[in-house]
Amino acid sequence: IDPLNQRDTGKYETPSREHIFGTDNLGRDLFSRMLFGTRVSFGVSVGAVILAKTLATVIALYSGYYGGWFDKIFQRLIDIWIALPLLIILITLIGLLGPSATTLIVVIGLGNAPGASRLVRSVVVQVREEPYVEAVVVDVLGWVRAGEATHDLGSPGRRALRSWQSMEGVHAEDVGPRPRPRP
Repeated sequence: IDPLNQRDTGKYETPSREHIFGTDNLGRDLFSRMLFGTRVSFGVSVGAVILAKTLATVIALYSGYYGGWFDKIFQRLIDIWIALPLLIILITLIGLLGPSATTLIVVIGLGNAPGASRLVRSVVVQVREEPYVEAVVVDVLGWVRAGEATHDLGSPGRRALRSWQSMEGVHAEDVGPRPRPRP
């Protein structure tokens, strides 16, 4: 049913099979008008969530996995962003950029990114210390031989190398580059 279609005969109808929410004073179907009106709201909310979660995930993955100065800088920036009065900043940004659906998506997405970033970073830091991740790091760095260049791996890498070497059937000479298959 067309939400803009006006009828002279069907004003103020009660809900029925034809008009689920009834009709208004111009005979327009209220349910179709409600669906028509939610298009922009739904698009803005989905776009803002996608932007916020994507931005938060990318920042948190890099920050949590690599750590160091990069992690410290980004976490302090996120702390500052969380501490600022969000509503005032959002209204100011909308005033500067102009009212549009794209502006709303960007502003709401940027406003919601820091909280999700903290959550994702905490999970990344926790998983980064798991033994299977350390084993993969050692496995990928196949050029590392037992006793040489372990200072380049850092403590998680050395710990994984020791635990990998201590497994039954794995010897120090097994750690190294794998031969490439010949065509």
